[in-house]
Amino acid sequence: RQKTVRIGKGDTLGSVLQKAGLSGADAQKAVAAIATHYNPRDIRPGQMLDLRFDETAAGEGFQLASLSMTVDPLRTVSLARAADEDGFKS
Repeated sequence: RQKTVRIGKGDTLGSVLQKAGLSGADAQKAVAAIATHYNPRDIRPGQMLDLRFDETAAGEGFQLASLSMTVDPLRTVSLARAADEDGFKS
């Protein structure tokens, strides 16, 4: 499943990820992974997040597989679920 989300006024990266369907723990892990390359507090209204969800190994639902966000005309920040499925790498 693919989903594109627009950052709204007053949104934080974590809150947007949770609204998109991530658990609080997964949203926190994703924000921490992004923070190694981009300050999540720098997101602005109107920015778009492209999210991809894959079915969980147990078939019990969906989990974030990857995220991509264009932060300026020359930079895109991306992350993907790590092989151990317990975290993300950017």
